[in-house]
Amino acid sequence: LFLLAGPGRQGARLVSAPQGFEHHDPEVWEWFRYELLDRADGGAGVAAGNPYRGLSSYGVDDAGWFFGREREAEALVNRLKLEPFVAVVGPSGVGKSSVVHAGVAPALGWRVVSIHPNHTPLAQLAAQLAAADIELGDLAAGDVAALAERLRRAATDARGLLVVVDQFEELLTLGCAVAERERFVRLLLAASAAGAGTLAVVIT
Repeated sequence: LFLLAGPGRQGARLVSAPQGFEHHDPEVWEWFRYELLDRADGGAGVAAGNPYRGLSSYGVDDAGWFFGREREAEALVNRLKLEPFVAVVGPSGVGKSSVVHAGVAPALGWRVVSIHPNHTPLAQLAAQLAAADIELGDLAAGDVAALAERLRRAATDARGLLVVVDQFEELLTLGCAVAERERFVRLLLAASAAGAGTLAVVIT
């Protein structure tokens, strides 16, 4: 692995640690000019056709660029066939969201509803379900089991629904009311348990 260390004798100076191997490549500056300067004039935050997302996670639409986590994605897909509620855990920045959205979701081929719970998880979930043409109304009211059954039927009609709760820890860190947090979790557990192979929940 070579890292950019600045200008060199012939173009960019690339250095490999820890041995300090060097490679000088005159084409690196041209790549930077084309990808970062020329394309920036078009107003794109990430250059079109650029597979490197920087600090951004990969989404469902980036599946064609997502490589290297095929085994993890396959294992998660198979796990969801046995356990429809799965937690993907690991240190921040290791790619949990990317493997779920760009690896697992395309492999399942289901409709995806993805949320960040924030401090209003029920409202966030209702809004994203509505955006996916699944109208359940006010999730803060009514019987949880009945809501879960309606969500299960919607998942069946959609031929599969994957609910992704990204940054699940927000339920604890952003001031969500205890009653709402508990109702939100009960709804997810009930819906996934009733999913009958067409509804799954993944939290990261």
